[in-house]
Amino acid sequence: MSVESTSSLNLYAYGSASPNPGQGGYAATWSSDQQNGRVSGGYRHSTCVRLAMIAVIEGLRHCPDADLITIHSDQQYLVEAFQRGGWRAWRQNGWRRGSAKGGALQNVDLWERLLAAIGAKTGRITWRQADKKCDERKRCKELALEARSTTNLAEDLRTNVSSSDGRLCVN
Repeated sequence: MSVESTSSLNLYAYGSASPNPGQGGYAATWSSDQQNGRVSGGYRHSTCVRLAMIAVIEGLRHCPDADLITIHSDQQYLVEAFQRGGWRAWRQNGWRRGSAKGGALQNVDLWERLLAAIGAKTGRITWRQADKKCDERKRCKELALEARSTTNLAEDLRTNVSSSDGRLCVN
């Protein structure tokens, strides 16, 4: 009788902008029995939600495959979209919210990239709300804040600053 080994990986993701919207950073860390890693970066103008999504996308792009990947994020909107399946309805409705909230969903470019990153993984993915006291989540936050404070940050291609009032607009 053979015993199949299963691998699991924990991925922590964090995004932060200050002010929100404003200059921001993202980070993802992962750990498994075989490998630990991290990725981080920042943008001159973005939002906390966009940066949290980018953190998950980049984490999934860089972490190794595993039979089970558990994604930890403190972005409740993102976690609940997967735990409750809201993303499926949004996609079926042409990336529009239901009648209660109405209107087009923001960050469609990132939803599509996120679903592609998830689809590229061979294992099962689960989502959990991040524990603010967890050391890995704290490390992830530190990396994102560090990335946010660097110079020569890229421009988030889906955001722009309106010349009339100086406010950030998300496309």
